[in-house]
Amino acid sequence: MAADVPCLDAAYKLVEYDGRPMMKPSSAKMKMKMTDPGRKQVFRRAGRPDLIALAGERSPSSARPLLRTVMRGGRRTSSPDTWQDARGRFREDLAGVPARSRRVKGPEPVAPVRPQGFQRLTASVRAAIEARLHAAPAGTPVG
Repeated sequence: MAADVPCLDAAYKLVEYDGRPMMKPSSAKMKMKMTDPGRKQVFRRAGRPDLIALAGERSPSSARPLLRTVMRGGRRTSSPDTWQDARGRFREDLAGVPARSRRVKGPEPVAPVRPQGFQRLTASVRAAIEARLHAAPAGTPVG
């Protein structure tokens, strides 16, 4: 451990393993955590809430994907962005946020939209885990 960073406060939430969507039951009474399964893509749409979709789904017209691969196999997939690129992207994103959500006092959050297919996948994975939990003898790990 480094003296200036005694610990790392992070959470790793596995959402897919070997191509199979995953969710993790919480240890507290085996309730499902609210982590949605499956690889995702977030689409930004001018003047509308962001859309959280499953990776590979077609993007709506005039939407741009926000997530991109930056590393693969421990190596960068492209050159890092410059601070000028980041600044330009921030300004563009901020301009797309409704004025009522940019207020310093009492901002109104803009909730993202999730398509029906995404909701069906979450419900399906949750039901499969609950079925395995109910079928397993007490004390047996379910995974």
